Amino acid sequence: MIFPALFQIFQKLNFFDLFHSAWFIFLMFFLGCNTAACLYTRIAKNSFNQLPWGAITSHFAFLIILLGGVMSGFSGQRGMLSLTVGQTDCCVPPLGRDGPTIHLPFQVKLVNFNVDYYDSGKHNLYVSHVKEGWKETITVEPGKKYGIKIKFFDAMV
Repeated sequence: MIFPALFQIFQKLNFFDLFHSAWFIFLMFFLGCNTAACLYTRIAKNSFNQLPWGAITSHFAFLIILLGGVMSGFSGQRGMLSLTVGQTDCCVPPLGRDGPTIHLPFQVKLVNFNVDYYDSGKHNLYVSHVKEGWKETITVEPGKKYGIKIKFFDAMV
């Protein structure tokens, strides 16, 4: 099956921890360099009175966002806090990487947790063909077979 192979590829490329992956930090860094170079040439070409201040301000804001992303990639921490109802904790173990436990300056308490189920057990199936411009919605129940009669083919769900 292809899904375990894709999972391994995504895991090796660090898709599940994207903001800490070296290739993504590299892309953010060079996008920031490109934006800074464009901003510099725009400022160097115009006199102070003719500068498009809206564009310059938005580009500086974008650079600050990218800088934050790069800094987070190098120094950010991730963790998962598992709680049961009524439990309080302030220590978060690291997620997926070796590292120290994160001690929060506050406590987190899970007061309540509910799971809502639909009584009918039915699901909606949406079928469409963008190029042909048609759509069909069918309400289905798990375990049953449904025939969908469409212009060019029959599909079994």
